[in-house]
Amino acid sequence: MCKQVGSTVVAPTKKGARVWLQGLESLGWAGGTRYNVEFHAGYVTLSRNAEGKRKVTPSKGGVIDLESKKIAQVFEGCERVAYHVNSDTINVFKETLEG
Repeated sequence: MCKQVGSTVVAPTKKGARVWLQGLESLGWAGGTRYNVEFHAGYVTLSRNAEGKRKVTPSKGGVIDLESKKIAQVFEGCERVAYHVNSDTINVFKETLEG
């Protein structure tokens, strides 16, 4: 079941691009929660995994900071992305103007 639909900016950086998600603790993604990242054409999936390579930062109510050249490739040409937060996954995808 989808808990939240939100959006955030894609910020260009020297390392590629950054997508920043915060306030995730109230949605079940508390600081210290471990996860893995999967890159796809047009979207990124974050999957909760007890032995994941990354973890949620506890500041600002739970923060995920994705910054890399892969983020820049997936979201090339986008200024904003949307995201869905579920109990075991977060999907970040290109925001569209379709209603």
